[in-house]
Amino acid sequence: MWACREFLWVGGYLAQLREILAVVRADVVFAVHPDLWLFRLARFFGKKTAVCGNGSDAGGDASTVSSPLPPALTVLREDKTPYWVFIGRGSDPVKGVSRLVQALHLLPPDFRLLAAPGEGFENHSKCFPTGNLSSPQIATLLSGSAGLILCSYYEGLPLVVLEALAQGVPVASTEVGGLKALFRESRAGRLEGLANLGAGTPQSITYAIQ
Repeated sequence: MWACREFLWVGGYLAQLREILAVVRADVVFAVHPDLWLFRLARFFGKKTAVCGNGSDAGGDASTVSSPLPPALTVLREDKTPYWVFIGRGSDPVKGVSRLVQALHLLPPDFRLLAAPGEGFENHSKCFPTGNLSSPQIATLLSGSAGLILCSYYEGLPLVVLEALAQGVPVASTEVGGLKALFRESRAGRLEGLANLGAGTPQSITYAIQ
């Protein structure tokens, strides 16, 4: 909550306090990326720190890690209409689903978004909730997609982004949290397939994925 600079619920204050106290009391602090603010706080307090980055076991090509999708999703993939993918807890305000839903209204009628599992996208004609999927099924969903959309107000270093990039799937994302490191690599020409959603407004989302 603090990382977003916006406390979205009263309990966020208590959660924030617990996190700070945990860092103060800890002997060693681990993080998936050194840019995370609690990790920087731990260094400020002189704690022992270590970075344990997220990994992506691509297993070679996508076919070695993929798994059959439910029949309804298989039909959607096989009709050859391009689709984008959103993966995450849509019920969490930090994921920015509300602005993605607004962007859907600005996109062409044939635009298609597959959301896993789908909370926050109910009853939208351009969005198809997938329900809960296994990791191999998500790999299958990504492999046939036009790209992955991530419009969060804050993230660590999402494994799904690394999985998408490992498969050569484009990613359109806000530049937040641990993702800032990936965008630095992209601007330096060492990483391909990453598009910046800018401020994450419905207009910038629409522009980035068209």
